[in-house]
Amino acid sequence: MQLMQQIDLGTKDGFPEYCANKLNPENAHLIHEDLRPIFKTTNLILLYQEQVLQIFRYAGFPENEVDNARRAIGKKKLDVMAKLETDFREKLSAKGWTTEQLDQLWELILKQTGYSFNRGHSVSYGLLSYLTAYLKYHYPVAFMTACLNADSGDVSRIGILINECYKLGIDVLPPQINNSRKDFTAVVKDNKILFGLQAIKGLGESVVTKILENKPYTGLKDFIERSGCSKSHIVQLIKSGAFGSEEKRKKLLTYFNAVIDRREYKPVKTIPSPKEATLLKYGIDPKKFNDPDKKKNNADLLEAYNHRRKKQFDDEQNLKAETQRKELIDKYMDDEYMWEFETLSMFLTNNPLKEVKDYVTDWNDVSQGAEGVLLAVVVDLKRKKDKNNNVFAYIDLYTINGIIESVAWSSIFKTYGDLLQKGKCIALLGRKGENNQMFIKEVKDFQVWLKARKENLEENGGF
Repeated sequence: MQLMQQIDLGTKDGFPEYCANKLNPENAHLIHEDLRPIFKTTNLILLYQEQVLQIFRYAGFPENEVDNARRAIGKKKLDVMAKLETDFREKLSAKGWTTEQLDQLWELILKQTGYSFNRGHSVSYGLLSYLTAYLKYHYPVAFMTACLNADSGDVSRIGILINECYKLGIDVLPPQINNSRKDFTAVVKDNKILFGLQAIKGLGESVVTKILENKPYTGLKDFIERSGCSKSHIVQLIKSGAFGSEEKRKKLLTYFNAVIDRREYKPVKTIPSPKEATLLKYGIDPKKFNDPDKKKNNADLLEAYNHRRKKQFDDEQNLKAETQRKELIDKYMDDEYMWEFETLSMFLTNNPLKEVKDYVTDWNDVSQGAEGVLLAVVVDLKRKKDKNNNVFAYIDLYTINGIIESVAWSSIFKTYGDLLQKGKCIALLGRKGENNQMFIKEVKDFQVWLKARKENLEENGGF
């Protein structure tokens, strides 16, 4: 419980002293001996808000003034504390405290005003930490699944949690059409977690509900026939890996071939008038059909007519089908390496950024103020205007280190605006600022940058 209190902004500076006093109590330093009864349970340091209130009571403040101090500490009201300070110093000076001792104690009290909490709060945090640590250790798959579901709407947080899963030896896999539920699904016996169907972009709750109601499915064909999903839904499911992470392109082509509109030729029973002109139009010379049996002659002509007409009809259908197939391919099959990110907002099975991470210096190892390279996908972009009415942008980048914020000032955004778009996979050169932020200097398409790197056109770590 006391260790939990040590992470508090108002008391964390005292952690080394807390440890030293606990290990070597004979060497513990106390500002004034009168504080010993108040600090004895916390290894002789100021830890809880209650102890501050005890100090005010010890100084001789009435309860209404003690409560005033409590509210000032809780609300971070430094002006109220400043009014109390004069009286506080006077009262303790009368008890024999020196100016140096008063300065040291008041500094500790002001730190509590910065941010602190009471003992009950610390107990609650401590109990919650113990319980979650117990669950994480003994039931890691179920625990991490619950964490992922709790933060399912926060892409940055999900990325952090998935990295934690990997550290724990838990595989996080794309959704599986027959095994995934709506949310993240724990498969404890296999030590893995499946993405939920609801995580796939473009699939609303009603669509997911219908998919789950009709499962299991024997395959893609069965799913197409029974799920009631639209074309765009099925494309998203295939791209996400819901029908398997291998041969996604082949599966998409199979699906496109299944949904392309093809009509069957229906033979006619009579040749339209004028009969001779119609036959000649299809390259059939009626004079060559001169069988004395008129009935047989007409049947042969009709058969020849349907044969020629069917060939023309099939050629037209093939041309239409090919046009449709090309339109579908152009619309849905670009940038195969991005399909997983496009549908799940992250990479799971084939992360192109992770595969080439050794080509650049890890951003965490780049010093503040120095330049470095980031390989990233743009996940969010907020355009703003500067005082000169020029457009600049704050950009969230998905990287192997999690989400990193970046800034593209107006001149940079104007130059690289076509690449700085949501969903683009890019390489960026920039300066590292505070809080891990990047100030962008140059941008390249990821594939263009990667090709140059593989051809050794630049030195390792360059741009």
